[in-house]
Amino acid sequence: LETMFTSIRSFFLASDLVSREGFRVFVEPYFSRYKGIYSLAWVPKVNYAQRQAFEKEAAKSFPGFIIRQLNSQKALVSSDPKDVYYPLLYSEPMSTQEKILGFDISSAPGRLPALILARDEKRFAASSRISIFYEGEAGFGILCFLPVFKGISPDEIKNLQGFVGGLFFIGSMYEGAISNLARQTIRVRIDDISEVNEIGDKSLLYHTSNFNNAANFEYSDLISTARLSLGGRSWQLTARPAAEFIAANR
Repeated sequence: LETMFTSIRSFFLASDLVSREGFRVFVEPYFSRYKGIYSLAWVPKVNYAQRQAFEKEAAKSFPGFIIRQLNSQKALVSSDPKDVYYPLLYSEPMSTQEKILGFDISSAPGRLPALILARDEKRFAASSRISIFYEGEAGFGILCFLPVFKGISPDEIKNLQGFVGGLFFIGSMYEGAISNLARQTIRVRIDDISEVNEIGDKSLLYHTSNFNNAANFEYSDLISTARLSLGGRSWQLTARPAAEFIAANR
């Protein structure tokens, strides 16, 4: 993921101006190359003093465009005045994302920590899990961000131009990364263990069907775990042989 984000960032750094169509053409190949991409986006930094001009310019492509936030009823409304906004300006595929253009990513508590981490540490960052519906399947996803800095002093936050952003569906990412043989013989669970609470609960990201099948627990010595790191988050992958595989190889 980070390599893909770095390529998109380089596209912005090498261009004086990236149009909506230019962004679409550049990112479109990634959707066929990688499984699990829900959306790829450009999220610019907009200061309060720039807001009116920014909204006017964006409205040329999308009439009625304004920077928005969620209210207490989870409806998108005009954003309250604040020093800085991070609105969703470009997002592909547009067919599924147009209705949320203008949404200020920083106004959503679940997304803000990853945005701040990416900005302050100037690196690729991932969010905690987000519930999404992808290709007819409900499950969990993550948001990722990579900051884009321009200017004489690119390490200074004042030169932040915005973020390359993306939303990813964990189940499809996993399914696209393994072979058909592994899919048939291994049962997997992936947990985000970055913020395990006081009773030891973990945040489930994904599990294959029948992961908790009782037959698997007869062979606890065959359980394997591994730690993964992604964008400042810690994941734990737990793998068990499928019950069908055990039965066929007794």
